[in-house]
Amino acid sequence: MELDGKVAVVVGASRGIGKAVALALAREGAKVAAVSRTRERLEAAVREIGQAGEAAAFVADVSCPEQVDGAVKAIVERFGRIDILVNSAGVCVINPVADLSPDDFDRMVAVNLKGVFLFCRAVIPHLVRQGGGHIVNIASYVAKVGRPRVSSYCATKFGVVGLSQGMAHELKEHGISVSVICPRPVDTPMRRELFPDKDPSGWMAAEEVADVVVFAVRRRALANLADVTIGTPL
Repeated sequence: MELDGKVAVVVGASRGIGKAVALALAREGAKVAAVSRTRERLEAAVREIGQAGEAAAFVADVSCPEQVDGAVKAIVERFGRIDILVNSAGVCVINPVADLSPDDFDRMVAVNLKGVFLFCRAVIPHLVRQGGGHIVNIASYVAKVGRPRVSSYCATKFGVVGLSQGMAHELKEHGISVSVICPRPVDTPMRRELFPDKDPSGWMAAEEVADVVVFAVRRRALANLADVTIGTPL
């Protein structure tokens, strides 16, 4: 398999898109370092991922620099290197801007945007020393066009796209590819919690997003496209 021996860090791996990505990368031969804040749910996911390949759990709050740095250090100590980083952790609060609390806004920024920055910042030096690697950030279709009642969530995902595009230029000379994937609505536990009355039959499967991640990291020449929207139009 093309990813045999590669070490993939998947942030937000305990459920949803992150878990699907971790499973897909493990099936492709990668060793998976699964990261999430919730230990019990993460360990359950790692048991499942471990049936497809080698995997280990690393508990960290993505918004906390010390915990992120500690997790990356522990991952390198365990696996010896990092080749792939996938940032998939995310939270969403639905409310018009006028009704959204500052605390909820801060939480979305801290997880959705700052968390991506912190993990990239911690992992990039390892990729540079190794002479290359891949970073894949999961954004959303609302990173391309604003939607009502999720304006602040949109803002964080727009930020992920901008951060990813800028890093793609910064890191190209080091052989590091950066992609940001913007999926249409995906059938995940978080989305079902947010929209309990919506029919999920038209939503993408998390495995479809995972397939795009695998494609990106296997096709290095295409991975630096930096901005890919997937899924059917709304």
